[in-house]
Amino acid sequence: MPASSPDLQTEPNPDRVVDATPVQTISAVICTRNRGQRLALALESLVKQTGIDPSRAEVIVVDNNSTDDTRQVAESFRSRMPFHYVIVPEPAVGLSNARNRGLDVASGDVVAFLDDDAIAADSWLAAHFAAYSFAANVGGVMGRILPEWESPRPDWLDPLLEPYLTIVDYGDDAFVLERKGLTPAGANMSFRRKAVQSVGGFDPVFGFGGTLGIPHEETELARRLRRQGWMLVYWPDAWVRHAVSAERLTWRWFRRRIFLQGRGDYYLDLKHDGLLRILKRLAFVVVLRGMVFGLVSLVDFARGDTAHAARRAAVTLYSWGYVSCLRDTCRLLKNRSCGLK
Repeated sequence: MPASSPDLQTEPNPDRVVDATPVQTISAVICTRNRGQRLALALESLVKQTGIDPSRAEVIVVDNNSTDDTRQVAESFRSRMPFHYVIVPEPAVGLSNARNRGLDVASGDVVAFLDDDAIAADSWLAAHFAAYSFAANVGGVMGRILPEWESPRPDWLDPLLEPYLTIVDYGDDAFVLERKGLTPAGANMSFRRKAVQSVGGFDPVFGFGGTLGIPHEETELARRLRRQGWMLVYWPDAWVRHAVSAERLTWRWFRRRIFLQGRGDYYLDLKHDGLLRILKRLAFVVVLRGMVFGLVSLVDFARGDTAHAARRAAVTLYSWGYVSCLRDTCRLLKNRSCGLK
């Protein structure tokens, strides 16, 4: 992750507060699809939660059209879960669809999302709940996400590539996420339920498995929340361990993931910043940087510096992903309309 932190802003701006009533209850939502074994570990971590009154919390499992034993695994925790426990189906495949289903079912003032391949700390729910006392207009929380390596870390994995593995660790102090690029990460995040619902929930265009198969459903939502005056914070006490599978530690997986990051950023810019932003990035940032870094990465690789080669190749792959959407830009020039929700 980037080494620098955004400027701190601990005092809410009264002019921008939106329905910032104190939170009383919290819902934990796990969206899952065909990961029965992993789901069991995630649910086990919720069974062990401490520091939270059971009457103030609930756990919701959203089964996103699984074909394995996911439903049976979820049912096996019904008698053990110390909180109100709900299992609901969401037949429309896509992470945003599943998250929206969880929001619809949730009754908590706060909705905390835990990935089905993550294991929550014992105080995870209590920490997310406490984060909303940081300031009156906290609307969303980024928790700390530590890696659970399933195989040895490869030599070429530069620390700057860790965000693609959803590793989030900005240290031990809470702070406001002021920079646009710093937003809650899906494996461990929470939001005020009414705040999210007031801006329309998650956009199904974004999110893996969704309309376009691109990331950024949480980033796109964060932009709308900020526009409405909600504060987003980093809260390290709300931490989880997130599985990093052997598959994700291959360059083949990284190539595809970084390429999709570029495509996701394109559609994010398209929706929120418009055509001028697209053209500026294409002309001066994406294409030029992609070409230069691609050439330099070849030199690094020839010298045996695999970590630097991978980092610079990532810039090129990202650029290719962004530029691959050029056809959409051409269509915009012709039609003068965006077509995104």
